[in-house]
Amino acid sequence: MFPEHMSFPALIEALSKVDKASLEEASRLLQRSIRIYLVGNGGSAAIASHIANDLVKRGRSAMTFTDPPSLTCLVNDLGWNNAYKEALKAQNPSRYDTLIAISSSGQSQNILEVVKLADKMRCSIITLSGFGEFNSLRQMGGINFYVQSSSYGVVELTHLAILHSIVEGL
Repeated sequence: MFPEHMSFPALIEALSKVDKASLEEASRLLQRSIRIYLVGNGGSAAIASHIANDLVKRGRSAMTFTDPPSLTCLVNDLGWNNAYKEALKAQNPSRYDTLIAISSSGQSQNILEVVKLADKMRCSIITLSGFGEFNSLRQMGGINFYVQSSSYGVVELTHLAILHSIVEGL
């Protein structure tokens, strides 16, 4: 038996709470963006990579910072909390760019640090988080998608569906 929090109805419920107007706003934002950066850890990094590929197939400039040699170099030399931040800084982002930050908990320090830099560089920011309603990441983006669940499976699948919907709207 599946635990109740991992059930198909829990996923359907999470998806039903996604704000359609925010999906449309996010699609319009990505249409205007010159470059799109996506960051996440673990499963969220896999989602970021998947969506970056979909964006590139649609003719958008999109990238993640998940190349293992580059990422491990930055982590080794600058620390995990600074790796994504320094990778973004090297791209010289501008107000015409968008950062999509994905964190199931919304509390990953390296994700919070890259969002702070993106904000400082005047990039647009889309966040996707879950778990705690008042998580730090949810408070930081211009467009925020929050999944009210403490199940990684429900949060990650909902994040993937949200991002697919945004890309389909391009």
